[in-house]
Amino acid sequence: MNAGTLEQAHLSPLPAWMLSLGRLGAAMIEAAGLTAVVGAGLILALAIHLAYRWDALLPVALTILDVAGFGLLLGGLALRVASIGAILHVIQSIVYLLNGSIVPVSLYPGWLQVVARLSPTTLGVEVTRSILVQGQSLATLWSDQILAWLLVHSAAMLVVGAKLHAFGKLSADGTVFEATRIQFN
Repeated sequence: MNAGTLEQAHLSPLPAWMLSLGRLGAAMIEAAGLTAVVGAGLILALAIHLAYRWDALLPVALTILDVAGFGLLLGGLALRVASIGAILHVIQSIVYLLNGSIVPVSLYPGWLQVVARLSPTTLGVEVTRSILVQGQSLATLWSDQILAWLLVHSAAMLVVGAKLHAFGKLSADGTVFEATRIQFN
C-alpha cells in the first residue's frame, strides 16, 4: 500500500506545488516568529551584545540558498522513498546538532568537524557568528576562505539538490526505474 508523504499530497484538489508552497510559507512564518521570540528573550535575559551589521546578510542569504539546495535534495529523496517522515526527522536532528548553533564546531573532535562542515548550515552559522559576535569583516572571512567555502558549498548543494530532485521526479512518474523505488515498512 502506498501511503507515504507524496501519495497523501495527491489526495488534495490543489496542485502539489501549491501545497508545497503553502507548507513552506507556513513553516517559514512559524520558524521566523519562534526564532524572533526566543532570540529576543535570550538576548535580553543573558545581556548578549551583538554587532548588528548589514554584511551579516550575505552569509544568511548564502545559508538560505544552501538550505534550499538541501531541501531539493531531500525532496528528491521523498519522491523515491514512500515513508520519508521518520528519515527527515533523523536527518534534521543530525544537521541541527552538528551545525554549530548549539556547540561551536571548533570544539568537536577533528573527524566530527569534517562531518559537521558537510552539513548545509554549518558554514553559514560559523560565518554569521564571526560577523555578529566576533566583529570580523567579510574581507577577513574571505581571506580566511570560510566565506569562499560557504559560497562553494551553497552552489554545490543547489546543483546537487536540483539534479537529485529532477531525477526523483523523472523516476517517480513511473516511467523510469519504478522497480528501484525504496519502501520502508
